[in-house]
Amino acid sequence: MAEKIVTVQEFEKLISEGWQYIATLPNDKILVKNSRARSYM
Repeated sequence: MAEKIVTVQEFEKLISEGWQYIATLPNDKILVKNSRARSYM
């Protein structure tokens, strides 16, 4: 799973690409996650 912090404008695009909302941060940015991303350990 990958997470990233994005702006509202980026969020609108990422939602259509399958990213999921996690939370809104105090600086008005948004935390999203992509559960389809692979983790290589």
